[in-house]
Amino acid sequence: MRMGSSPTVKRFLVFVGFFLPMAFLVLLFLSGSPSVARAADYTVTEGIVDYVSGTVVTVGGNSHDVAGARVVAPSGKGIPFTEIARGKKVNLFISRDNRITTVVVYPSMVE
Repeated sequence: MRMGSSPTVKRFLVFVGFFLPMAFLVLLFLSGSPSVARAADYTVTEGIVDYVSGTVVTVGGNSHDVAGARVVAPSGKGIPFTEIARGKKVNLFISRDNRITTVVVYPSMVE
């Protein structure tokens, strides 16, 4: 009997011939996925909201257009845009192309 001629060996070779390239493509896709965010891709501005007008939020004297940004609580749960209000502490996540991608709004602290 020649090596590699049994049905079991042939099925194994077909499986390996299919599985290895598919595994490689999955790993390649996951490693190059543009949706994976890294800390180095963002600048975070933290401060107290001075003023809100439409989609423009002023924090620490600097105005930022937050149109299209996700607005979230510190837990990561989405909250309404109206939660961005004067006196609230926020973190603005700014991408490399200077777009605000996420606004984290902290609950008001009562002393």
